Amino acid sequence: TGIMYGWYSYYMYNDYKFNNNLIRDCFSKATTYFVNDNYGDKKQFNNNRISNNITSDGNTGFSYVMYLFYPSMSFTSECNNNVIDSNTFGYYGYLMYQYYWNGTVNGNKLTNNRIYNASTSTMGYMYGLFQAYYYNLQMNNNLVANNIGYYGQYAFYNYSYNSGSYTLECRQNTLKMDDA
Repeated sequence: TGIMYGWYSYYMYNDYKFNNNLIRDCFSKATTYFVNDNYGDKKQFNNNRISNNITSDGNTGFSYVMYLFYPSMSFTSECNNNVIDSNTFGYYGYLMYQYYWNGTVNGNKLTNNRIYNASTSTMGYMYGLFQAYYYNLQMNNNLVANNIGYYGQYAFYNYSYNSGSYTLECRQNTLKMDDA
């Protein structure tokens, strides 16, 4: 009934790099953060694979696969070429959840994930690429395919109320959804 953190970092400075990691075959009955990073300088999250996990089984805990919060906007951070595949979330699932991001989100593959909970009828939405309050964001060549939400799903969910001359580049992404 608690919270599970796979990797938790807070105020990591000096070019923090979280690359080429594998997180798989984990099981939790509660709110889960596979990768949780908060504040700091330049960040790099590249070439990680998170697959075949089951979270919030029999519970209504939220699942965050990559929760990346507020790296310094003085730097360009990276979240590229990650694979999030074949995970089962018992309640709301957030695959890539980034707040106040300034940088790239390119070449990621978010495939075959689902919301399913055999123990409870309370299930939720699936969020693929979720960027909130971003600054300069480049989001190219991502694949979001074959994910299943219970109430529904958002493959790309972006918003920013930041004022200034910030840019968003969103090109050549592939989306495959069947919400029948």
